[in-house]
Amino acid sequence: MFQTELGMTPIQLSQASSTRWLSYEEAVSVFLQAYSSILESLIVEENDRKCPKAHGFLRVIAEWRFVYLINMLHLVLPSLSTRLSGENIYREPE
Repeated sequence: MFQTELGMTPIQLSQASSTRWLSYEEAVSVFLQAYSSILESLIVEENDRKCPKAHGFLRVIAEWRFVYLINMLHLVLPSLSTRLSGENIYREPE
């Protein structure tokens, strides 16, 4: 909804799997693409509907530490998912 209003293509958030590094990479990437829409949605929920959960989520994801961490993960996870995939995990370093 907010993605369309902001002129963005709607993106479905994905859930990371605890057993696949690639799913974390995808989840972080999609989250970053939708970040402004997520912020806008939480602001509306917090202000218009007085939602305490939206307030809590907004406080966390708007903080610079979270923004730094999610961007760092976005840079590091592609390498990790390649190195820690099932076929490469037991191979000797070259």
